[in-house]
Amino acid sequence: MNPHHITAPPEATKSADVNGQDLSLFHRKHSHHRRRKWILWMIGLLVLWLAGVMIYQTHKPLPAGISYESPVYTADRVYFWHDLTYQDQSGTQQREDRSDLFGQCA
Repeated sequence: MNPHHITAPPEATKSADVNGQDLSLFHRKHSHHRRRKWILWMIGLLVLWLAGVMIYQTHKPLPAGISYESPVYTADRVYFWHDLTYQDQSGTQQREDRSDLFGQCA
């Protein structure tokens, strides 16, 4: 212990009001209240930020050439080309290729 360091007795460090009542409990309650208020503000700001990001992402304009609307076409026979290329467990490339006509059952 440092002999040149003077510490006050525990009684002198307590906060007291004019009536001599201990205020440390009062300060602890207000400290807790301030911390809780700060946390609620941070959560509120986070929610507002996330809402802003969601609104922007759903309403932002698309890059040029992405948004395309073609005219309406009518067709009696529509073909679907199914091309499935993959590697099997041995590492050999496999390919399944077939063309189906939609509406054959109708």
